[in-house]
Amino acid sequence: MENSTGESENTLSRQLRYLQSVITLKDMMDEENLNIVYLGRVTQSTIDGIADMTKEGISEKGENSLVTKRVYHVMIESLQNICKHADSKASYTSDSLEEGLAKEGVFLIGDNETEYFVTTGNRISMPNAIRLRDVLDKINELDRDEIKALYK
Repeated sequence: MENSTGESENTLSRQLRYLQSVITLKDMMDEENLNIVYLGRVTQSTIDGIADMTKEGISEKGENSLVTKRVYHVMIESLQNICKHADSKASYTSDSLEEGLAKEGVFLIGDNETEYFVTTGNRISMPNAIRLRDVLDKINELDRDEIKALYK
């Protein structure tokens, strides 16, 4: 049923566009070998869920335990960094350990014949971005021994 403004037609058109977007995303994920793509609230529960899905996927591929451990540790560290350091503006953001850390972020994991890749991202304020860039520039200028000394 349609009212005089064509509301039903607009709703159906939007739904069809959304469906096409989902199909396009699925095709891209297949082409790029993306196994998991997540955008939204990152909490410890989110991390646990993504970790379980990732371990299951790697296990199904028959990877050895060293590969599984390495991918798992990089993934966990990356997701925890979102929870601890993102400058989220979302209404659900929390810096409280008691309430549970919650930040906004994006996570992708995929693989090809020779490697796994983990990509994460989150928003940070411009002052923090500038500070981070300066720190990374200094680190990138260091040689191996200087990096080890800085780490200690």
